[in-house]
Amino acid sequence: MKTYDFVIPAKGKGRSNKTVTISLSVGQKVRYYLFSNLTFEGIDEEGYVILKDKSGNEKRVYRNLFEKYVE
Repeated sequence: MKTYDFVIPAKGKGRSNKTVTISLSVGQKVRYYLFSNLTFEGIDEEGYVILKDKSGNEKRVYRNLFEKYVE
C-alpha cells in the first residue's frame, strides 16, 4: 500500500506557526474541510489529491488546499 507525506499546520492553542508531518495511506479515512468520512485515494500527476465519498463520487482537491484543511 502506497503512503504519501503531507505537511499540515498544527491545530490547537499557541500552535499557529508550527507544522506537523502526517502520512496517509491509500484507502485511509480522512476529514477535509466540511466533508467527513472521505477515503484518500492518492495524488494524480497534476498535483491534485483524489478523495472519494461513500457513494463513490470522486473529489479532486489541489494539494496546498488539502494540506491546509485536512484533519
